[in-house]
Amino acid sequence: MQKKSSATIYDVANRVGVSLATVSRVVNGNSNVRESTKRKVLDAIEELGYHPNAVARGLASKKTTTIGVVMPDVTDMYYSELARGIDDVANMYHYDVLLTNTDEDPVRETMAVNNLASKQVDGIIFMGNELDREVLNTIAGADAPVRLMLKANYQVLILIMLKQLKKLLIQWSKISTSASHLSLVL
Repeated sequence: MQKKSSATIYDVANRVGVSLATVSRVVNGNSNVRESTKRKVLDAIEELGYHPNAVARGLASKKTTTIGVVMPDVTDMYYSELARGIDDVANMYHYDVLLTNTDEDPVRETMAVNNLASKQVDGIIFMGNELDREVLNTIAGADAPVRLMLKANYQVLILIMLKQLKKLLIQWSKISTSASHLSLVL
């Protein structure tokens, strides 16, 4: 049978003759599904080429497994190494990273924080040389945990950042994005 490219959970449920909740239980690994039903659902998922919608999952769970990173200059070796480290650690914990470059423009920094918050990221790492009052107010009002990093000793900061990122990802996976948290890494 030819695979459909845009199969939905509804298509899977209809194919097998089960409820959406049953398909959801199978997809999420819930053990409250008979083995025969589970097999039918998994077969339909494969036949139809169904892939769970990450956006829908994020809305339902209030967790997107995505962190936003606001950087002043991604071409600066200092920041590019930080971006690489952040991405490596995020991947270890199955998080995606949305990276924004602001060219040290306070207007773009404010827009970046607002854009990331509107995408309901699980957290934001803000890096820069200075904090404009408007940017600070935007960060304080963000609906996601925010970590601030101001440029300091290059090597020490990277080590601190990587150690803290591991802890942050674990913390972020446990808290709701509706809680507002703000801390400063120097």
